[in-house]
Formats: sequence, C-alpha cells, structure tokens
Amino acid sequence: MRALLVLLLSGGVLSMAQAASVHYVDVVNDSASNVTAVSATRDGLRWEPLAVGYRSLQANSVITLAVQREGGCRRDFRVDFVDGRQMTVQGFDICRNRSLHLGRALARAR
Repeated sequence: MRALLVLLLSGGVLSMAQAASVHYVDVVNDSASNVTAVSATRDGLRWEPLAVGYRSLQANSVITLAVQREGGCRRDFRVDFVDGRQMTVQGFDICRNRSLHLGRALARAR
C-alpha cells in the first residue's frame, strides 16, 4: 500500500513538473486564409511541428498550442497557409505573450 501511495504521489509531482515546462499560446487566425501547419524553433535550425488538429485552422478561429519552455522564452513560429504562403514570426516571447495574431503579423510583414 505504501509503495502504491509513493508511486501515485511521484506521478503527480512529475505531472506538475511537466505542466510547468509548457507554455500555452493561443494562435488567432485573424487572416483571410486557412492555416495548414504551425512549427516552432528555438534556434532557427530544428523546427518542431505543433499540432493544429486533423483539419486546417480556419480563418477567424483560434487554437491553443502547447510549446515546450526548454531553452528560454523566445521562439520563431513558421506558419503555412492553405494558399501556399509561408510566414515566419521571429522572436515571439512565449513567457510574456499568451496569443499570436496571424493577421496582424501578416500586415506587419508587408
């Protein structure tokens, strides 16, 4: 019984530690195009695909993505649109910002 209790408690501590190592970012697709993929990188070399679901992220919709906190707060996000365009948002601070607005980022990029 004691071993089971220790196992259950250690599992809870591990789950809390894992939750603390993740930031959640609301990706707001305020653009006119659907999004097919979102990836993130810390170093600009290794892009980590983030799950956007089995369908594309529709225009004027929101999805919450889990981003690993390892390696600091700054991330570059690469966004692929259904019409073939690709956008990179550089230096997004996942620790300070809870949402990434794609339409606003596209407007600034022009």
